Amino acid sequence: MTSDSESDEMADKRKQNRRQLERRSRSRRGDSISGGRYRLFGGSESPYSMKMRAIMRYRQLRFNWVQITPDIRRTLDRDGPPVIPILQLPEDASLHVDSTPLAYMLEELHGGRSLLPDDLQSPTLQN
Repeated sequence: MTSDSESDEMADKRKQNRRQLERRSRSRRGDSISGGRYRLFGGSESPYSMKMRAIMRYRQLRFNWVQITPDIRRTLDRDGPPVIPILQLPEDASLHVDSTPLAYMLEELHGGRSLLPDDLQSPTLQN
């Protein structure tokens, strides 16, 4: 169990890591994540990466596709296993993984073209 001060320190470290990532990304690529564009890191051979590309296109969300390479992966300051796809949010440059939770997160963040039916209790969905 962590104390409140330890939790605050961990949150501060995550914020600092995000800022470092954003600075590094801008300096290496000469671009920024401004303008409300997501950055989707993935591989063309990954079905989950292709799933996220399809979701982003269907939802008509602005994003840049970044084909992941070992060099790019090293620039991503992310704890956890080396999985793809990785979605970088435009608001804070935070990194998120796992295509199904990402799809639900985008549902919460954006109105418009939903992936979910209006009636979740539909008999069609129950089978």
